[in-house]
Amino acid sequence: MSNANSVFDMNDHIQKEYLELLQSIKKTISKENAELLLDEIQIFWKKREQKIDFILKWLSSEKYVISYFTCATVLDTSGTDYYSFLLTGDYHIFDDPVVFHLGSSTKTDGEFSEYLLNMVIKTIEDNIRILTSYNHFIWVIPIRFLYSALSTIDDIEGKVDSLFLSLFSNITSMDEYFSKCKSVSDIDTNISEVKKRMICLSENERKDSTFIDKMTALKNERTIKMLHLNNDAEIFYFQMKSYFLQSIDTLFTAINANMFPFIRYSPSFLTFQMVSKAFYSSPDTILVVSKSFLNFALYKSLDCENFKDIGMENYMHIIIKEGYRSELRKFNTIDNNNINFAGIKSIVGRITTDIKDKAMGHKEKKDSLRDLI
Repeated sequence: MSNANSVFDMNDHIQKEYLELLQSIKKTISKENAELLLDEIQIFWKKREQKIDFILKWLSSEKYVISYFTCATVLDTSGTDYYSFLLTGDYHIFDDPVVFHLGSSTKTDGEFSEYLLNMVIKTIEDNIRILTSYNHFIWVIPIRFLYSALSTIDDIEGKVDSLFLSLFSNITSMDEYFSKCKSVSDIDTNISEVKKRMICLSENERKDSTFIDKMTALKNERTIKMLHLNNDAEIFYFQMKSYFLQSIDTLFTAINANMFPFIRYSPSFLTFQMVSKAFYSSPDTILVVSKSFLNFALYKSLDCENFKDIGMENYMHIIIKEGYRSELRKFNTIDNNNINFAGIKSIVGRITTDIKDKAMGHKEKKDSLRDLI
């Protein structure tokens, strides 16, 4: 246990240092100094990159036991949605996105907009809540920032354009796309019927939304309006390119870091599904994809409101002691096209009942993760 304690102590120290940095930044951040302060965060993590790599390699001596919550601005610990995340993996990391705001396209004339500043502050406040109240079980580390493999992929722009063109039945080049498509009706006419159903452009889409409905909702989003793009074709390409790049980055970051992603945001997950099929070859890719499907299925199947009165510490003690995460692992190697959602829902139903029953009279505890493993 001495090696384990040393690793946990090192991580605890880094997490404490990061908390102090965020608390300091929150007091002084403004539109005028935001870039400088976010640059300070990037420097903080770059200086500790080797230590983080050592910690994570020690924890993942058995591959893919670390689950990281990614493709999200916040974890949002004010609710209970993140409880399903804690049912996956042995260790849990929130993939801190705050450093990515430094290069955000939602700046105005090169400066931070009020909207972007509020996003940064919201992420910082959520990080502070995790680091002060939930640090027993969740760590805050910018996984994609430290482990991104995008720069190592040959012709990434060409691969993204190929993925984009695969959405269409009769368009074979980007020049042809921008020539044939200007309006949403043009895109709707040319896009594959199958892909129309697969594409999700925003979180609150209805199942019966048409492609035109989806585009209308997208064009009304504030971040899209701020870009001042010329037409619907440019908007659609921008959005899908962003999702494709994010999905490729997520897939190869997971493989590079020996972790598996927990993606809650529906547009990101459904795009990840499309991207994964294009790269579905190596055993590592297959395992990462199957785990991500399991995670999304858990998120959609588990009604976490059932646990709002139990408390996160009690919840964690019960699921670790009862071995529910080990039980769910048998779904990890199922091919993503044939994942047994009915089986997952059945197990989730039983786990929900068990947790509620076992929580009766269970005393609140404040043990750290190291006390439970």
